Amino acid sequence: MKKAILSLSVLALIFSCSNAPSNKTSGVTSSAVNQNLFAVAKEINKRCPMPTDENTRMDSATVFNEFMITYHYTVHTTSNKNVDLKKFKTTMETAMNEKYKTDPQLAIYRDNNIAIAYDYKDKDGGFLCYFVSGGK
Repeated sequence: MKKAILSLSVLALIFSCSNAPSNKTSGVTSSAVNQNLFAVAKEINKRCPMPTDENTRMDSATVFNEFMITYHYTVHTTSNKNVDLKKFKTTMETAMNEKYKTDPQLAIYRDNNIAIAYDYKDKDGGFLCYFVSGGK
């Protein structure tokens, strides 16, 4: 998805300028990756809000700690009153967990035990779902 590609592009940009010692898998230390999540969120937020598809907009990214980044989305074409919330969450969580496990572009997250949280709201700011992929 575009959201993962954007975050990885920002990570790559930040790490390409880093002088951190490297590890064998990603070229940077685990702590450098984790510490740079705050900078990644800041860069993403400069571009927000931004559409990710015809129904969804990324509103922001936040970092709770150096091991989890949260992406905040709005599905601007629906209301939570018109959605089976359990089905929506199950569908999204299943897809994003599989992507986290298999997408080569998310290897930097997997290799450094970084979780990605997803927070979805409806067009009125109502809750749709929240879940976490990956991490420890």
